[in-house]
Amino acid sequence: MATGSVDLGDPGRLDRDVFTAGNFLDQGQLQQSFRVAVSAPHATLSGVLEKAETMIGVPSLWGGNAPAQGLDCSGFVRYVYEKAAGIPLPRLSAQIGRKGSAIAQSELHPGDLVFFNTPRGETTHAGIHVGEQRFIHAPKRGAFIRIESNRIESMKSAYWTCRYYGARRVVA
Repeated sequence: MATGSVDLGDPGRLDRDVFTAGNFLDQGQLQQSFRVAVSAPHATLSGVLEKAETMIGVPSLWGGNAPAQGLDCSGFVRYVYEKAAGIPLPRLSAQIGRKGSAIAQSELHPGDLVFFNTPRGETTHAGIHVGEQRFIHAPKRGAFIRIESNRIESMKSAYWTCRYYGARRVVA
């Protein structure tokens, strides 16, 4: 889905057979309605990213569900989406990986979810896309939630590229 807004100020750009006077919302209502519909996912994803960034430095703990004790990758994703967007997600990465809409890697927006296969199996790791092939995640026990941003640890690295499974967009 595209993000941003569309200028509908020039009614000549609209299909006059469909948008005849009196058949639909007036131009102002149409413009406001369309802007809300297009920008709502972007606003949700922006809020998710902002919340995720506040979690940097929280201990990574396998099975963790709360920042005070530490979070694992799925606990991190669940916590952020619930607090930032009010969207409840399942507990496991594989379950979360079935929510929302699948999107191509080329269509990723900051706040989208990214999934990876690990030696434990398919869709066993999750993170939140930051942009420019970077993502925030709870990497492993003993580490801390962080952004994978350098060329060795970004999604472009050999390690993450061969493990990349897919991406999902989850919005209310």
